[in-house]
Amino acid sequence: MRNGILIELVVAIGRQGQIGYRGTLPWHISADLKNFKRLTLGHTLLMGRKTYESIGRALPGRKTLVLTRSPNSYRDLEVKGQLALVDSLDAATEWVRSQGLGRLFIVGGKQIYCQAYDDADTIYLSRIDYSGPADIYLPSLDLEGWQAHASQSHVAEGEQPAWTFTVLKRSGS
Repeated sequence: MRNGILIELVVAIGRQGQIGYRGTLPWHISADLKNFKRLTLGHTLLMGRKTYESIGRALPGRKTLVLTRSPNSYRDLEVKGQLALVDSLDAATEWVRSQGLGRLFIVGGKQIYCQAYDDADTIYLSRIDYSGPADIYLPSLDLEGWQAHASQSHVAEGEQPAWTFTVLKRSGS
């Protein structure tokens, strides 16, 4: 929790910590993307500028906050009611509070995951059975002090690798 706002990380990670490759996910798993949509629909997302640029738009049915060190350089990206720019995690949680909301979903990239980890209450973790190329890696997550509340394994289907989705809650939250 940060500034009274629940911080929830949504992360998909390969075997060696891969989270990105050439501006996108290193894999395509339809069921995981549908799960992401189900989790985040109707909520507020926080993502970095590079993650936003890789998606190319605010995701429908969600408020999107883009964290950038130079928000004034990107004001043309702001879309009233759909997309806002912030310059820090604190500014993002203050924005969420100002809207009368209580949850903030962190959806990437690496720097924002690392900044928000210590304040996170929940991690929605997709572990992907992937060992291929990547150019963005997340450091190993220290899951001591976290408890799995749900876990579901999925077998590989065609080109889509096997994966496991786990909901982790910080002990005591």
